Amino acid sequence: MKILSIAASFIPSNTANSMQVVKATQALTSLGHDVVLLVPGRQETSWDILQTHYGLRTPFDIYWIPENLTFKRYDFAFKALRFARQHDVDLVYTWMLQAAVLALWQGLPVVLELHDRVTGRFGPWLFRRFCSARTKKCLLTNTDALRHALISDFNLRPSSIDIKIAPNGVDLERYQGLPSPEIARQKLGLPEGFMAGYTGHFYQGRGIELMMELARRMPEVQFLWVGGEPSDVNLWKETAAEAKY
Repeated sequence: MKILSIAASFIPSNTANSMQVVKATQALTSLGHDVVLLVPGRQETSWDILQTHYGLRTPFDIYWIPENLTFKRYDFAFKALRFARQHDVDLVYTWMLQAAVLALWQGLPVVLELHDRVTGRFGPWLFRRFCSARTKKCLLTNTDALRHALISDFNLRPSSIDIKIAPNGVDLERYQGLPSPEIARQKLGLPEGFMAGYTGHFYQGRGIELMMELARRMPEVQFLWVGGEPSDVNLWKETAAEAKY
């Protein structure tokens, strides 16, 4: 099957959404499909860099399309669908509601993957157009809670739209042959004892304040946080040092 994958993520980057988009596209390719990924931007990046950055194994084509942000992603969505028409694709797989609706209006089957509730000025209107379109479509949510939220928010009938739950996956083979916890601690210079880990970003809203409070209340636990942008990392390092955690 010829699949066009359309995402608004900037690639390469360290964001979780860019990782998920690239890995999902690789997964579709590994199933034997002919997949092309379209993302916004002007700076093309070689496959060798992408392979190292994201830990990729199966090659696929990726194109960067310049966009005008004045039009809030609609410019990119229109250009992506023009690409779809020119290359006669069989299916559009996207994380962009705008692109999904445009594809359906053009008679292209669509898989729309959502990780959050539909909000904004035009989001609810677009989502209703997506649900009511007669072209074949499927909606994916990464949690059952989100599926229930969308059904409740838009009063969806089970027969009105095909909704499937598709949690984010993991490359299990990358976790084979890892050292024991004891050896890993030695290599990283970490002390023995119970350890609570966190990986991800450290910006506002990620719950770092809660983890700081947990560290204060449970000094017997070793907390290990990995990730974040340098500015956020430095901020929380300074905060922890001032609090003498």
